[in-house]
Amino acid sequence: MDLIYLTYSYPFGSALEWKTNELIILKKYYENITVVPFYGLDNIPSTPLIAGIKYSEALFNTLPSDSSPFEKIWSILISKFFLQFLFEAIRGSAFFSVSRFRFWVLESYKISLIVKNPILHKILEKNKNVPSIIYSYWGRETILSLIFFKKNNLHKLISRFHGYDLYKERQISNYLPYQEKLIQHLDIALPCSDHGKNYLIDSFPIHKRKFEVARLGTITKGLTKRDYNDVPNVFRIISCSSVIPLKRVDLIAKALENADFQIEWVHIGDGSSMASLSNAVIIAQKNNFVKINLLGNKKPHEVPFIYTENHYDLFINVSEYEGVPVSIMEALAAGIPVLAPQINGIPEIIDEQVGELIPFYDVKPDVLMAHIKQFYLLNSTEKGKISENAFKRYKLLCDAALNAEKLVITFQKLI
Repeated sequence: MDLIYLTYSYPFGSALEWKTNELIILKKYYENITVVPFYGLDNIPSTPLIAGIKYSEALFNTLPSDSSPFEKIWSILISKFFLQFLFEAIRGSAFFSVSRFRFWVLESYKISLIVKNPILHKILEKNKNVPSIIYSYWGRETILSLIFFKKNNLHKLISRFHGYDLYKERQISNYLPYQEKLIQHLDIALPCSDHGKNYLIDSFPIHKRKFEVARLGTITKGLTKRDYNDVPNVFRIISCSSVIPLKRVDLIAKALENADFQIEWVHIGDGSSMASLSNAVIIAQKNNFVKINLLGNKKPHEVPFIYTENHYDLFINVSEYEGVPVSIMEALAAGIPVLAPQINGIPEIIDEQVGELIPFYDVKPDVLMAHIKQFYLLNSTEKGKISENAFKRYKLLCDAALNAEKLVITFQKLI
């Protein structure tokens, strides 16, 4: 069978990047793989990212969300799928909520554009007589539009689901347009955690046989440095996420205000809440025990090397919502213990053997600082044991190569 791999953007970079990790394994089993990005301003790479894999040009060079409201609504009204769009609006009560209506308009508009996209049509036409798996890395965008095409019995539709594309609670509108229709048309739906699978079963019990857990993963680049003498008497923590309200990164800075031991915090990432975070950092560093370094955005393939080229005692995540964060898996792959909230899929990979879970409602600055200090007070033997366990947990559940091999087994069930 051929494999058409739908993704949001080009998986640029080395084999460290998440989708590239997966493609390397899939290439062993599928002779013809075509990667189809939804969006990308760059041209197709002149040198293939992985030899033997075809990289289509992106379906769009500008985001549909940038279009005017009039253009979106007009496109919906003249679409041949207008009645199906209307049915979804009625089913989802989109006309009774401003946020739902806006989301319905955006998703319907994107569908109306994608179903007419000449690049996608060319790819599907080429494969119309070829048994193919059409596999989407995300449960939105292109895969959502394919359910409006006439069913080709030679094609099997599979999609992963992560966070924003799975939990309707992640949306302001508490609504994911066309989600039920998508689940109905998929041959297999692949949440990345047991929590996600149970969520889908609760939401769509009639389709429960379609749901299988397909964990993500990362590739280790070695362990974080274990020479405690290079930072004597200093406890080093690291975090990695977008700096947006959802991630609550400023909570870490606020926790450090009351530190009574030498501590250094490094954060990777930036975002819309950087001004607020910077102010919190200024206040925290008035405490002479505290040193903070905001590294800003780093390319995905750079992050694991930051973990391994330095020494870190603890990785911290305090987000409100997560699936199974790649950032946490990367920390485990470097043997770094993890402190994270007890939400969604995180408890499936984090426990007291590899770190600690914080009850979600308890994530307050003073409580967070108390948990950090618990790790600080551990002796070197105890810290070393947790670090060893963290790496073992990576090998068991978060190894991208192993998880991709399991994904192939899932695909083969459709042959």
